[in-house]
Amino acid sequence: MAAPDDLLNSQFDGSHPLGKFLVSSGLPSMAWEASTRAHNSGKSFVLCEIQDVTFFAFSASEAVRDFLNVNSEFGEGNINTGNDLFRSLKINDGEPALVHQGLLHGFLNIIKSSDLVEKVEWSRRRKQSIVLTGHGLGGAMAALTTLWMLTNTITNTNKTRKNQNLPFCLTFGCPLLGDQWLAKIVRREKWCGQFCHVVSKHDFLPRVLLAPFQLTHYPLNALLPYLYSSTQAHHYHFPLSNDQACSFLRNVLNHTQIAANCCTDNNDLVISTQSPYKPLGCYFFCSEKGGSCFETNTAVLQMLYFTLQDVELCSSSCEIFIDHIEYGKTLVHTFRNLVSVGDLGRGFIDTENPYEVGIAVALEGAGVQIQNSAAQQVLMATGRIGFRPSLNSAKVHIQSAKIQGARVEIEWYKTSCEKEGLGYYDSFKTPNRTKDFRANIDRLKISRFWDEFIQMVEKNELPDDFHLFPKWVYAATYYRQLVEPLDIAYYYRSGKHQKQGHYLHGGRNQRYITLEKWRHDSNLCGERVSRTKLAVLTQDSCFWARLEEAKDWLERLKEEIDESVVAEMIKKIQGFVDHVEKLFKDRDVSYDVLLEEGSFVKWWREYRNIHRHVFPLNPMQMDLVEREMMKLCINRDATP
Repeated sequence: MAAPDDLLNSQFDGSHPLGKFLVSSGLPSMAWEASTRAHNSGKSFVLCEIQDVTFFAFSASEAVRDFLNVNSEFGEGNINTGNDLFRSLKINDGEPALVHQGLLHGFLNIIKSSDLVEKVEWSRRRKQSIVLTGHGLGGAMAALTTLWMLTNTITNTNKTRKNQNLPFCLTFGCPLLGDQWLAKIVRREKWCGQFCHVVSKHDFLPRVLLAPFQLTHYPLNALLPYLYSSTQAHHYHFPLSNDQACSFLRNVLNHTQIAANCCTDNNDLVISTQSPYKPLGCYFFCSEKGGSCFETNTAVLQMLYFTLQDVELCSSSCEIFIDHIEYGKTLVHTFRNLVSVGDLGRGFIDTENPYEVGIAVALEGAGVQIQNSAAQQVLMATGRIGFRPSLNSAKVHIQSAKIQGARVEIEWYKTSCEKEGLGYYDSFKTPNRTKDFRANIDRLKISRFWDEFIQMVEKNELPDDFHLFPKWVYAATYYRQLVEPLDIAYYYRSGKHQKQGHYLHGGRNQRYITLEKWRHDSNLCGERVSRTKLAVLTQDSCFWARLEEAKDWLERLKEEIDESVVAEMIKKIQGFVDHVEKLFKDRDVSYDVLLEEGSFVKWWREYRNIHRHVFPLNPMQMDLVEREMMKLCINRDATP
């Protein structure tokens, strides 16, 4: 196995696969040419072919008005506002992904007022390579169009998606687009490689949305029309005074530093009060000395700060802002002077650690001085933070293996109780044997593992959607169905229901609610197994808790004289019986439910005795349920 430093080094090495691709293909130069055509066309986008590649190039000037027309502090809003183009993008915890509303509105205007949809479909039928590109705000239009095109692949099978010719987005000086949830979706769907954002060293626009809109609104209103106007006017009549320009850059730099610090500090409270925007996809930082690729959010935010850190706020304001529009010149220097490890003098790198050398190469390529020890130290920490989820996932696998013995013990406990004629729920509810005590220890041991697992997921200490991998969804579901009945039994045997109410209303551990939600959030929720025999475990992990409530309702029904209360009790009991009927029909109950001395069969007998007198509805339902029960008892060998 490779050493951690070797693995970490791949994040910062100048030989990043995307960097190699950009250099060898010449794609950035072609994309810049297409972006220039879009800028000069006066249209929202142009379609052109360069060397057998189909380019959709978007204009920045057409998006300026929408970009500046926002109301919230940072301009963010729901990605589904005013459209259903991104409805396939689902967030696992139900939170909507956020995007800049001005940019979203600009994209929707292009969709509505142009033939973009028709031309995209036409290009896809031709099965040529499709590259979407744009400069500045045009890059944001290209990114949203790419995201929209990619959403159409979500419903396809993995095999079909693998063979599809996915679009590639290459932008220049593009602002940040969406929040952490949008970035997470892109990572989850393995789309990071479909987005590459080229960022020049001192370009302000990729950082500007990290600052509140109230601090940038006036300068942007003056700057953007100026920068996207005819290039001949760029050195004349600069729209901001030197003080205004310095104040604007200082605000952008300060808030970029805050965003970078928040990522490394992992302070959720601080982050929540700052800009919601996070990098999406891969970033290629370029300078006159070369270029470097970064693909983790934390590393990108760090580089957005460090590459702008040395800007001279009191220098010629015009020259600093012109950096945004001169990517054509920058690219020439970038690919002429690409940095490699051999280009760096050993006098500047006092180490033979390949990880530290890789960081030095990346910083040099992006235009950050090698002597900047703070940048090196932060990126080293960032790299290890980025690799930590993979290490944690390995630890989870190890810990999971360690609790298998406890799981097997509980399975044995369940089987042995059934052989004695009483289910493991009822046995655990009235413990008087050594094996009951051992089952409790095993219950706590397994539950501790899942508590730690959930905590790691909530702290983002595991890879994206690690908990939604089929292995863990199935394992969590099996744990819930096997162990939660013991938790329910413990709750009632301890008398907690007398103080806190029934289990489902005052006693269910958040752990089970979370694990159940994971199953609903996964793509496995709709799967069900067609059975002809009993299930190994009752599929409703809260079945026994529902039974305890039904027992209480039936007891109250015997003594209640208030007709309205009686009607309410009957309604609740009928709901439970309906649930039981469905479980039996689907063979979703385990053998322990049908044991003669078990809690359910005893309750059913009592319910049957008063059924015909109290329950006027569904008079044939009892016979139906009992026939199902008899079938299950006759063919009671448990199978999955």
